[in-house]
Amino acid sequence: TGTGIDTIKIGTGGTLADDIDIGDALADVDINGASQLIAGTGDPLTITANAASTWSTSAGLLSITGTGGITLTSTGGTLTINAAGQTIDLDSAALDVDATGAITIDTSSGNAITINATGATFTLKTTTSGEIVLDPISGGAGIIRLGAGDQILTSGGGAASRLSGEQILRAIVPIFGFDLPARTSSTAYKTVSRVLEADPFPAALSGTDRKYKLIIRYADNGTAGTTSWSICLATIADADCTETFTVPASTTADLDKGNVNITADLTLPAYPWRIAVKNVAGVNYPTTIQIYQLFFAAYDQVQ
Repeated sequence: TGTGIDTIKIGTGGTLADDIDIGDALADVDINGASQLIAGTGDPLTITANAASTWSTSAGLLSITGTGGITLTSTGGTLTINAAGQTIDLDSAALDVDATGAITIDTSSGNAITINATGATFTLKTTTSGEIVLDPISGGAGIIRLGAGDQILTSGGGAASRLSGEQILRAIVPIFGFDLPARTSSTAYKTVSRVLEADPFPAALSGTDRKYKLIIRYADNGTAGTTSWSICLATIADADCTETFTVPASTTADLDKGNVNITADLTLPAYPWRIAVKNVAGVNYPTTIQIYQLFFAAYDQVQ
């Protein structure tokens, strides 16, 4: 007692093990201030209980440090880490989970599961047999979504998925209004296609937007400028058509050699409509255009 340092020594002079027996009643050791339980240099320290036991702090952090490592062994029952309402932070050079049974990671409703591999490859595989199954909304109709600009590739590096914005050609129909090449030198619109009464294509694929283009095989005698094209309502006269898009002069002035132009995405009027073309005045602009073929194409653009 008192304020000085008290020392209790048990068997300090011998080499045999010392044994301290405490009666059947609960032993209660009260310590005011910091305390240490230290084994001799190079000696182990073992604490063994014969029933369920608790090692806890009423305040502050409980730290376990092992210079040579830490082993937690459960010979029966379940090894439980209960951090309800807390965060478990594993900070290690590597993490190896080796289980003889199934591994299950669950989270409550509304909470995301995120696995990041910074600057490294994330590999998900089965080593000998079995499949990799991605099943959002188990038993229901879920969605597996790639991030913007991401793509799935085959082992050879080829595309196994579509990128956002990529266009898939669905179908092409011929709409040229003549059986032979047709030529015009007119500076007023002239109809060069059949009248399309309705959309001839199948519905757009799920997750895509329908886009339309024209594929034109043509030749003209210009070296600069463009010709003017109109998607014109069937009820409107040629003279009343207005420009929808332009096609550049062909790379050769030889009308017997055809160029191919695939237009940009087109905004279509209500059906029925047709295609008309005219020459435009300008230095070295085409004064004559000859059209060999005209196709109407439908593309589905990935969202």
